[in-house]
Amino acid sequence: MHKLFTTQLTGLLQKLHEQQEETLEDAGRLLAQSIVAGGTIYVQGFGEMKSCEEAAVHGVEQIQGITRMNRSSLLNGRDRVLLFTTSAYDQDAITSAKLYQSMQVPVIVIASNRKFEEVSDVFIDLGVTGNLVPTDGGHRIGDPAALAGLFAYRCLYLTIHDILSDNEEL
Repeated sequence: MHKLFTTQLTGLLQKLHEQQEETLEDAGRLLAQSIVAGGTIYVQGFGEMKSCEEAAVHGVEQIQGITRMNRSSLLNGRDRVLLFTTSAYDQDAITSAKLYQSMQVPVIVIASNRKFEEVSDVFIDLGVTGNLVPTDGGHRIGDPAALAGLFAYRCLYLTIHDILSDNEEL
């Protein structure tokens, strides 16, 4: 089962990179603009995607100026919001994205449902459609959503690093 999960996960991550490469670049530029302007990047994860929020805020490789979203956060036009979620039915995520957009703060959503395109400035589609490994009983196990979210975050980190490095050379 491990080998099958690894094979399926590798394919998912390669597909994510290939299909979302331009979108990751767009999101990276939007976040880099905030960094250069002295803004704050607020991150918020919903459900199991809180693991992505934790990695962004407490991980070894943090995007400069990133902090956890909280109720007392005062947002302005230099700020950006990065949301992680899995479910299109996560009303809290949808409501939050709409709120931030109404405040004229750009929102990047990393999720697996195109419904979030409507409530984001940049939507990164993880491409997760379900669990990866079939069982003998006919079910599937091995949900890759959090791993795909972490991969997307790392891609954003690397993209921002490249953009800011290029700007320093100018």
